[in-house]
Amino acid sequence: MRAGGILYLCALVLSMCATSAKALAYSPEAVADGEKLLIETLERARAGEATAQDLAIVRYHLLEMKLGAGRISRQAFCPLARAELLAMAKAGGDEETRAGIEELGEKISSMTISPELCQQASMAVDSFLFGERTAKATEAQVADDERAAAQAVQDYREGRVNRTLAAQAEANSLETQFSAGTLDRAAYCRSRQGEVLNDLARWVEEEAKVGKSALLERLDARRRLFRFKALCSKPSR
Repeated sequence: MRAGGILYLCALVLSMCATSAKALAYSPEAVADGEKLLIETLERARAGEATAQDLAIVRYHLLEMKLGAGRISRQAFCPLARAELLAMAKAGGDEETRAGIEELGEKISSMTISPELCQQASMAVDSFLFGERTAKATEAQVADDERAAAQAVQDYREGRVNRTLAAQAEANSLETQFSAGTLDRAAYCRSRQGEVLNDLARWVEEEAKVGKSALLERLDARRRLFRFKALCSKPSR
């Protein structure tokens, strides 16, 4: 459920740089997708198919898409995100999600104190909900993820895992290589990652239609794809 993510540093001395970097992380396409997903989730909630917690998660996700696309400022984002996260902890829904958000309560409560604390809290939340990394990957992690990807592909060919799990493992490996610097941006953008993430997002949506993919899995796949697109659409310097 909580698959890999992408690199953002959280040291206080670099907090403004990290904020600036994350402000370029998403696109208008990601915002439009988040708005569509919110409408869908509202309709499902009215039909009793989505929880209040689901709605809070989707609204928080949409706020991050808007922040990443430059549609709202961090000053506007922080109190709105804090409210959704507090609602997420109180609302009925997945107990693991509720407990994890509750554990981050102190960080979440501090989001309106300063942009730096807001950034740190949102990074901690994204690490918990979506598995996004908060530190540069190591050589050992690169090797581990490469082995896991190779094994997952072999397992898929032999029918032991489905294509979604194999794609997640391959995407994790490529993201880890980029995070560690084994792949530079140009090489990462030329890699199979775009194809892998497109397939992953599509397959997760297909599984969701038959109840085999949870909301956080859907959001994780979308966020990874949109981050890759935003990264690789930027002009090289």
